Amino acid sequence: MKKSIKTVGFMFVMILLSKLMGQGREMLIASLYGSSGAAEAFYVASALPLNLFDIVFASAVSSAFIPVYNTYLEKDGVQEGDRFASAFLNVILIGSVVLTGLLIFFSSDLVSVLAGGLSGEVRSIAIQLSIILLPIIVFASLAFSFVGLLQSKGEFGVPAAMSLVSNGVVILYLFFLNEQFGINGLAVSLLVGWVLQFAIQIPVAVKKGFRYQPVIRHEGLKTVVKLAIPVMVGTWIQPISALINNAFASGIADGVSTLNWANKLYLIVSSVFTVSLTNYIFPRLSKQSVQEDQEAYNSTLRISFMLIVAVLIPICVLMLAFKTPIIEIVYKRGEFTDRDVYLTAGAFFYYSLGIPFYGLLDLLNKAYYARKKMLVPSVTAGVAILFNIGLSFVLKDAMGSFGLALSSSLTAVFMSAVLLILLNKQLHFVGKKELFSIIGCILLGIIMFPVCTLTYQVIPLKGTLIGHIATVGISALAGMLLYGIGIIATQRDIRNKLKGVMKR
Repeated sequence: MKKSIKTVGFMFVMILLSKLMGQGREMLIASLYGSSGAAEAFYVASALPLNLFDIVFASAVSSAFIPVYNTYLEKDGVQEGDRFASAFLNVILIGSVVLTGLLIFFSSDLVSVLAGGLSGEVRSIAIQLSIILLPIIVFASLAFSFVGLLQSKGEFGVPAAMSLVSNGVVILYLFFLNEQFGINGLAVSLLVGWVLQFAIQIPVAVKKGFRYQPVIRHEGLKTVVKLAIPVMVGTWIQPISALINNAFASGIADGVSTLNWANKLYLIVSSVFTVSLTNYIFPRLSKQSVQEDQEAYNSTLRISFMLIVAVLIPICVLMLAFKTPIIEIVYKRGEFTDRDVYLTAGAFFYYSLGIPFYGLLDLLNKAYYARKKMLVPSVTAGVAILFNIGLSFVLKDAMGSFGLALSSSLTAVFMSAVLLILLNKQLHFVGKKELFSIIGCILLGIIMFPVCTLTYQVIPLKGTLIGHIATVGISALAGMLLYGIGIIATQRDIRNKLKGVMKR
């Protein structure tokens, strides 16, 4: 248990640092480019490879590979497990190279379909940048395959820290080479960062005993395909939501860049705790499922569920209460204007409404995948995508780019609610006691909101950047203290779980 806490804690710190560096990268881009045409083109082009990777390969890499690999490690030994992993890596490499080549060939049509609102020089720049950036699909596929391999072998540090390298490359470029090479060089630096994310994991895998074999056939690949095809649909919701947002936002003035800034910042807040926890428990859930230890599986799922709820509700409240101050502190400098602040803060507010639900969605999807039950999340995701498209049509006309952010959050609410109801009918891991605890957390969050906003209004330190940061920090601390006291006083079950974690 002590080792587990340390591992999750280290992952939390590494992911937090990676996210902070990523946010620093976005701050520099916003300061240097603002919501210019070059920024719009860059964000359209940079979204394409990762979202397309998520749609085509991420399901096989992150959700199908780990359970199958763990099955071979448990039942057939390390040698057979590594033979399967080698075949998987080789097939992923071939498939990603072929897909990238096709997408580069049709890059003009790709931009037209996924960002039809762009025109003229901005469209031309987006096509040029997409050609540079689409090879990221190859290196993202290999990098995340090695993440699954290393996590299954008990190595969580390097996978959690690998983004530090890529973000560092981009930040160094922006400081020292941006004036010379401009937006094209920025795209190249992003590609180099992904190459390094893959490369730094190879020596660690070798050290952990992985022995690569030049094979492309293995019976385990059939199992991966059977698992990956339905999982593909199940994992489409976030990347397709992002593509939908970009497609609709490309027809709104400054829509792509402001939605991107809001979404990147929102993802830092929503994913640091969730990803560090769910990435750690997914291999554990997979092993417990293989071992048919239902009691341990339910216990792991229940504890993770309650911790995500207890932690993400106050974080959600803080983001809602301080939407504009946060955007001003993070982005308002250089070419980032008051109008950019208004548009980004509004989108950030509506994205933030979905923070607890995206956390639960990630956990519930992985709970299904660990049991190799793919149909329910796949069908639910397919319905949710249609739900998102319909909402985007309606809310874009009514609310502009804010409506696109709100449609993403409402889609997360819909999908997480459906998965929770269906999974709980099977496993009964959430009962009346847990429901009362969740309601208690929500009520504490509602009380916390006015405490934060009123404290922010009465503190007279907002004249300087340091004073502004201090005001937000003090106000947030006041709200968190209220929430923490409420948890201690009224939520014994959650209090005991959090106390155990903190003591260790």
